[in-house]
Amino acid sequence: MYTLVNICGTARSGNTMLDLILGNSDDTFSCGEVYAWFHPYRQHHFKINCSYGNNPCQTWEKIKDEPENEFHAAIFKTLGVSFVIDSSKDLCWLIDTQTWAFANNLKSINLVIWKDLLELAYSYWKRGKGIFQS
Repeated sequence: MYTLVNICGTARSGNTMLDLILGNSDDTFSCGEVYAWFHPYRQHHFKINCSYGNNPCQTWEKIKDEPENEFHAAIFKTLGVSFVIDSSKDLCWLIDTQTWAFANNLKSINLVIWKDLLELAYSYWKRGKGIFQS
């Protein structure tokens, strides 16, 4: 069965690292924080960089025009993988992905990763940023 894995948590909690670890398999595709592709809020969200260094990226070219409600299902069909990892941090996106997964007969797993308040504050401090900056 096709399985969508959502990695949830705050910024600076290890979501990206866990995404990359889980996505490091031939049977898995990591789409990163794909929410930003459909709902860009920074300039760099308008262009996805290929992890292989190819531009345009052959993999993303195959799936980039899929609507958001069919996106994860299209990855399974187009790329032939069994697992898709999504580390988007938006709660509304997470709720929507559950609805879309159910509609497309996908198994969905939600992983939550977090830091306690002191650890989170330290993550920002050591990067020279305030807690309200990303």
